[in-house]
Amino acid sequence: MQKIMEEYINQHWLPTHPGVAVKTVAGSGSNGNNVGASTVLTNSLAGQVTDVVTGCCSDVQTYNGAHLLMPLDPLLRKANVDTSKFSQGHLAALQFAGQQLGLPQYDGPEVLIYNEAILDALGLAYPDPNWTYQDANRLWAACTSKAKGKAITGAGLDTGDYNWLVHAWGGEETDATGTVAHFDSEQSIAAFTWMRDGQIAGVVGGGGSTSDIKAGHYAFGANGGWTIEDAAVNLQSVKWNYAPMPKFPGGPSTFVNNDFYGINQYTKNPIDLVWDIFNFVVLDDGFQKLIYQTTFVTPNRTDLWDDWIQIVRAVAPPLKNKHLEYYQGAMSYGWSNQFFKYNALTVQNLKGTWINKIYTQKVDVRLGLQQLTQQINALETAGASYAAVEAAGAKTAATEFPTTGPTVAMVQPGL
Repeated sequence: MQKIMEEYINQHWLPTHPGVAVKTVAGSGSNGNNVGASTVLTNSLAGQVTDVVTGCCSDVQTYNGAHLLMPLDPLLRKANVDTSKFSQGHLAALQFAGQQLGLPQYDGPEVLIYNEAILDALGLAYPDPNWTYQDANRLWAACTSKAKGKAITGAGLDTGDYNWLVHAWGGEETDATGTVAHFDSEQSIAAFTWMRDGQIAGVVGGGGSTSDIKAGHYAFGANGGWTIEDAAVNLQSVKWNYAPMPKFPGGPSTFVNNDFYGINQYTKNPIDLVWDIFNFVVLDDGFQKLIYQTTFVTPNRTDLWDDWIQIVRAVAPPLKNKHLEYYQGAMSYGWSNQFFKYNALTVQNLKGTWINKIYTQKVDVRLGLQQLTQQINALETAGASYAAVEAAGAKTAATEFPTTGPTVAMVQPGL
């Protein structure tokens, strides 16, 4: 992929930028396994700068906590970029303190993939496109069974991703500042109670991959857009289809992968030059289509959806008659990770610890979420206090965590 990207840039971008060299470096997670966010971060603060950064998952926390990402709003306005063509949920997940710090690399909204053969065998109707979570509860429960040594779980969902679930019940993880947790809200308690009860009953689990669907272990599974081609290839022998996520008390909700591009504000190159390559990699139609055709990820711009579908159908004919339009619809209300301003990575660990206790019934839902909220808010208060001291000039992050010299200290996000 690196070689293909560099070849395309050499052919289509470098001719208008004589004397410039472009080198790609593998990122972390779904962007590669060579260089993780912490390495990019440490190198950048030590003066070895990557101009355009990309990341997934918790990378945005790491970068944002160390103030690595440059606000894009002035550049977007200057270039007259129409951001309405991106998934709005994904865009919102990359906004901090009212500033756009990244643009989507691609969108991976989840819809549900299901094994029609299981429903047929049980005499159950397929889900209606306008179904509610109560409808889903009944259908998933009817599919759940244990017979002849084979267990079927009704639905595999993103049990470990808290944001879409809280949003589904009309709640929010934080206030607008990203410094006050709201996990103990009534909406949040209702959401986690629903998920916990489903797991206790054996109706909901954390699986649901295409291999689970094919093997008949799950009737339904949350299927991200990045696995559309996986479904087409692996489920040719199975009667299957897509369905939209059901409507929850707070409206429709889905997880969206938060892979992103950003500009490193420590760059030593002219910002106009850095913007040119950032703009090309993120917005150029030809480059985007090359990425789709090479990696089969969903488009990060809804205006390219039809072009991308043609590419998919040409390579994966079994998808031709499936309900791909649900993915396009999911992009309009997608929800992704909302991060806390201070101590973001510690907060993520806390969430995982307490939600696991709730799901394994080691603690009551309300009590667990109250404890989680109190601990997060204590961390955020401590982070704000440190920021206030730093702003007053009493001490700085540079003195506490030097970024030059023989020993470069690891940078803690938020400090």
